[in-house]
Amino acid sequence: MAGLFVTQRNYAKAEEIVQSIEETAKTHNAMTNAMTQGEQQSPNIFMRGFTLERLGRIARFRGDKEKARANFEAARSKFEEWLGKKPQYNSPSTLWVEAHSLAYIAEIDAALGHKEDAIREARNAVERWPNGLLAPNIQALLAIVYVWTGERDAAFSQLAGLVKLPAVPSLQWWACPAAVTAGELKLNPIWDELRNDPRFDKIVAQAAKPIKLD
Repeated sequence: MAGLFVTQRNYAKAEEIVQSIEETAKTHNAMTNAMTQGEQQSPNIFMRGFTLERLGRIARFRGDKEKARANFEAARSKFEEWLGKKPQYNSPSTLWVEAHSLAYIAEIDAALGHKEDAIREARNAVERWPNGLLAPNIQALLAIVYVWTGERDAAFSQLAGLVKLPAVPSLQWWACPAAVTAGELKLNPIWDELRNDPRFDKIVAQAAKPIKLD
């Protein structure tokens, strides 16, 4: 729902919804129900980081640099904390959170102006999870890193490959769909910095084409 308001540029409402995510999860015991017994010690750390990362994005979209930086720095701290307490059992849930924690740290470093670190971290995450259900989301975050670090050519190259991938089910209820679709490209403000480039329309057109499944 928050994503819908983001696409409508109603950032105040989107922020309100994102801030309620943790409370809703706690009320319905959603996080612990999604984890195995061995993982229940730290899911809320990741969720706090995820919430702060979303708030950082929204503040960035609104042009509030100070608020964006504060949220991103706080989110980075939470992702690092989760990685430091990572469960030893590599269940699908643990792998999903680990991959996204590392990729979000890269995205945050891009937002904070740490270009070289961000690109290195995002590429490392992609190299660690090159295939399977995790790959599209991690690769999409690399595309965002390229956009936010001013690497337009690399961003378009990354998106050109991503739009050819099929959507796959998310492993967690809070995950974004693991695909870059024509609709998201058209509406998501995260791609606004690319819209004045004629290559962007070609990427959207490619994304709108049916994907052949082997």
